[in-house]
Amino acid sequence: MMTRHRTQPTARRHVPRSAVVLGIVVALTAVTGGAAAAVTTTQDDPSRIGATERVTGPRFLSGTAVEVAGNVDGDVYAAGQNVTVSGRVTGDVIAAAQTVTVTGEVDGDVRLAAQSVVVTGTVRRSATIAASSISVAQSGSVKEDLVAARTRSRSRATSAATRDSVWTG
Repeated sequence: MMTRHRTQPTARRHVPRSAVVLGIVVALTAVTGGAAAAVTTTQDDPSRIGATERVTGPRFLSGTAVEVAGNVDGDVYAAGQNVTVSGRVTGDVIAAAQTVTVTGEVDGDVRLAAQSVVVTGTVRRSATIAASSISVAQSGSVKEDLVAARTRSRSRATSAATRDSVWTG
């Protein structure tokens, strides 16, 4: 005769929304096409693309202060304490930082995970953002969908960019 042992039901753990959104961002990055096949960084400084530089992507940048001031023909993957995109990116921007600032032009999508995100430039496609503070200034725009998840509150989704909005947690 076989004895069956019953296990105690496990308690459900709460998974923070920010962790879920960050997981989705990572999964989308993995799915969006062979970025690992061509790893390139700038020659002089792996955390900066200067205002006079024109480079072909994808570009992987990391450092305390990451800056994309020049033109990138392709995607940009960035990680650092502060990430600033003041130049032009023809592809997507995927970034994780304490602060992400977009003052330039991004022709593709942006996927950002940060404590604070400020968009005063132009995102020509969609933006997916997980942050405690999200600001899209009147001078800034997201042409398609803006999906924003505050890391301390409910997520918000809108079909068009919200102008002059600041969400803080």
